[in-house]
Amino acid sequence: IWTESRLNHKVKYHPCRVSIEECTDGFHIHLRNHKFLLDREDFSAFLTAIKAVDINQPYETTIKGILQLLDYNHIDCAITENDGKKNCKIIVANYHEVKIRTVLEKIGLKRTNVGESRLYEGTNGVSFVVTMAPQEDVFRQRMMQNDQTSTPLTAYLIKNKPIDPDWLNKIACQVLDMFCYAQKSSKTPDVDLDYTKWIYNSFEEKVVFPYKIAGEQLSVPEIKQKYREWNAFLKQHGLFFIKPTKVVLPQEIQEATSKAILDKISREIAPCEGVSKIYLMGSVLRKDMGLYKSPFIHSEWAKLGSDVDLLIEMKEGQKYPPAKNWEYINVSQGNKCDIYHLGEVPLNDQFGYQKMFPNIKFFHHLLDAYVYIPGKSDEAEKDAFIKKFKAEVIYSSDGSVSTPVQEGDATLSTIEDVLRKEYDINPVGLEKLTEATENDIYRFSLKDKRYILKCYKVSGNYSSSRLIEHAHYETDFISAINKTNILTAELLKTKSGNAVVEINGFAAILYSYVEGRIYKYPDPQFPILEAVEVLSNLHRWQLKQELTLAKNFSFDEVMDIWFKEYERFAKELAYDEELTDVFNRLRPMHKGLKSAYKRLKTLKGIPWIHTHGDVTPRNFVIKDGKASLIDFQNAFYGPRLIDVIDGAYEFSFGGKHPGKDDFSRFDVFLENYRIRTALKDVEKKCLDDVTKILGIIKFTKETRMIKGDKKPSNHRRKRALSVAHFLIGRFVAE
Repeated sequence: IWTESRLNHKVKYHPCRVSIEECTDGFHIHLRNHKFLLDREDFSAFLTAIKAVDINQPYETTIKGILQLLDYNHIDCAITENDGKKNCKIIVANYHEVKIRTVLEKIGLKRTNVGESRLYEGTNGVSFVVTMAPQEDVFRQRMMQNDQTSTPLTAYLIKNKPIDPDWLNKIACQVLDMFCYAQKSSKTPDVDLDYTKWIYNSFEEKVVFPYKIAGEQLSVPEIKQKYREWNAFLKQHGLFFIKPTKVVLPQEIQEATSKAILDKISREIAPCEGVSKIYLMGSVLRKDMGLYKSPFIHSEWAKLGSDVDLLIEMKEGQKYPPAKNWEYINVSQGNKCDIYHLGEVPLNDQFGYQKMFPNIKFFHHLLDAYVYIPGKSDEAEKDAFIKKFKAEVIYSSDGSVSTPVQEGDATLSTIEDVLRKEYDINPVGLEKLTEATENDIYRFSLKDKRYILKCYKVSGNYSSSRLIEHAHYETDFISAINKTNILTAELLKTKSGNAVVEINGFAAILYSYVEGRIYKYPDPQFPILEAVEVLSNLHRWQLKQELTLAKNFSFDEVMDIWFKEYERFAKELAYDEELTDVFNRLRPMHKGLKSAYKRLKTLKGIPWIHTHGDVTPRNFVIKDGKASLIDFQNAFYGPRLIDVIDGAYEFSFGGKHPGKDDFSRFDVFLENYRIRTALKDVEKKCLDDVTKILGIIKFTKETRMIKGDKKPSNHRRKRALSVAHFLIGRFVAE
């Protein structure tokens, strides 16, 4: 850990000694009056590295050894002449002028100017003539030397057609990973994003992105434009949308996957309001579901396994999908139906691509649906499509066809088996709760106490492919809370000590049932005082002692998802004059969100903790005047202000009735929090920034759920306007 400050008090140290300590917070390395803190893993790596160090070893003196040294230091250079004995001429990329000089002089070569070149001579007669050149000249020189390992990527792709689909998708995956990283980064990476400059290293089978000083920051749209140019090149040469090899799943896994898919359709899609029929086609019917040998890259989508292909017929008058996780993509040219992504079924990433390319949001078995809407879609084309692909009806709302997996005793018996085998529990009165959630919630009794088993099927503010990973983070967080006096649900572990079990590929967690009242509506008012008390307790506890939990989930993902959606829904709702006026008035605020969030991340003194992430009234259970805080599915590591302002918004809403929204509660919530836990001066400066960030995100979320409904009474529309009017009244000058 590096800071600008040194130790202010007098420190006893030995000028010729390094001290190493194992302390409660890790390993300390003391060097004079500096202290370095490392965890055990980093400290072990440090020890391994210094074991091989010999500071008395002589420097390289041969042509071959010095060239290897330049390679170790990643200096971009190319040989123009080399007799292999005493004399060598090289050209070096301009941006490495200081670096080449430092390395050669450090090993004892003396420098003199020879025209525009530099002559470096060693005491043994070895000499290097170094000429600085543009980066393109360096790579061109390598090609002239017939260096088969480094070739312009575009030339390699065109020259080697036809190309192996698995290899091509791996290359596309490397490119997508770089662009995903560039979009997430607060600073444009120092690489050239112009695809014509990229190099392919055939020995390592990797794309080399040449170094380039970023200069002016590229916006996300500009970065995306660079990526579109790359895809346009692929399309031009017939290298776009080429499927890699599919490795068909073994029969046992095939059956389990199919069951999980049909179960998801039965539970999450068939019950949706307005669904008339569901057709199934493709790999599930053929029983050849599989994993791709290389990720299947299609534009910005990266798929690890076979899609689940559906066609859904909506009822007459149902003009928009009713479920919030139905993500609209576009209109199909093949059957004129709307295309939606409806979620995914997890798979085992046995090839390890998610770790190999950590910046990409991978799809597992994606539920890809064509949605037929009467009056909008073309019925004749839809029928022809169904016939062509031999689609089978697996559900009909009139009861003539049922989904293969039904709600009832079979599912409950599965849950009972899990409880008996994993927890050694014989549940009494096991039932599935009909809560307003897309996760499965089961309740049962044991020895006069009640318990909740929650099966996670949809994600919070992160990719659904990370559901299991977040479940482990959530249980680690709750386990730590259970050791304090902060009121929350108690976490129960299996006989083997695990906090997370898997049921049909989904993560499940067992909690104690928290008795009390949940205020879903302000009747007569929300329990703000009780909620603020437990929330501030959660924050103060961490400010006193930092939790040693993973920090893999952050608010960055929320910003990435919703910032770009603003303009999309502004266009989709252009028919609504009132909403369009609001979008226009909020646009300057929206454009400033990235800068506001950057301030929140970079200003010194902003407390970062593990936050709850969903401070809504339904996540507080009130009993005897005290609140328990439950449901940490949206937890992430970030500024505590996010939790505070999130609560201020959520307690201002009127539940499902926007007519009961009252933003006077916003400042009441905030002020009561500040009474219990003082905010730092630097946090006070950021309050408006966080209010704008969360307000725009909540406004955008509500507009997304309007889904084309043109009724002024639409409650999502009313809530969106409620948030917008609050933001405009608070921040926009009339």
